[in-house]
Amino acid sequence: MTTALEAGLVGRDEPTLCAFYTEVMGFTLVDRLEFDVGTVYKLRRDAARLKIFFPRDAVDPVSEVQPWFRTGGWRYAALDVTEFAAVDALAAAAEAAHGRVLMAPTNHREGARTAMIADPEGNAWELLAEVVEADGERG
Repeated sequence: MTTALEAGLVGRDEPTLCAFYTEVMGFTLVDRLEFDVGTVYKLRRDAARLKIFFPRDAVDPVSEVQPWFRTGGWRYAALDVTEFAAVDALAAAAEAAHGRVLMAPTNHREGARTAMIADPEGNAWELLAEVVEADGERG
């Protein structure tokens, strides 16, 4: 039985990316692990789990692709938040912390608000808030 998904990023700038995910995105550092090939940071925000791997060897430079989904494959992660206002606040905070807003916050369907942001290294995130129905299901 699967209980959770833990997404992973390969990072370039350790202090900048760690600060972005802890100070802006609200993740908490759970563990920092050293390996011969690099360092792994394990982060958590409520049920969301994220690993950031910083290899000892240089990582290729970021290649800017527009629009963000052009290359296909695994191109973004989604972070569910509980309030519509959190979508707006996280988008604004990301932009202020050298991230980018790829799609401004919008009510894209009844009972749901979303935005697309990118961290300082260009990793895309969907921010999503949905109204929870009386039966516990999301809109």
